[in-house]
Amino acid sequence: MAWVVLAMAFAAGIWQFWDQWHPADEGRGGQKAVEFITGYLVEKALSVDNLFVFLVIFRYFAVPLPLQHRVLVWGIAGAILLRATLILPARPCWPRSTG
Repeated sequence: MAWVVLAMAFAAGIWQFWDQWHPADEGRGGQKAVEFITGYLVEKALSVDNLFVFLVIFRYFAVPLPLQHRVLVWGIAGAILLRATLILPARPCWPRSTG
């Protein structure tokens, strides 16, 4: 619950202080706050969806309860490693920042 409160406080900060952070883009704090909240809600929905996927996988492969934590940790580590393996070699192809 605390994370939700912090996220909403952050959205309120975007709404209130957007004009100070981006004076050239004045008057869009409300829109940017709504965009943040929308992204936050989508991420929450996807994380809940992942819980159901893990549950189905654990049941299908009959992973015993004491081993589920280990399987989950190795799965997350493997996902991070595979993403790094695919993303890092492509880094030279990304456009250069002009800012």
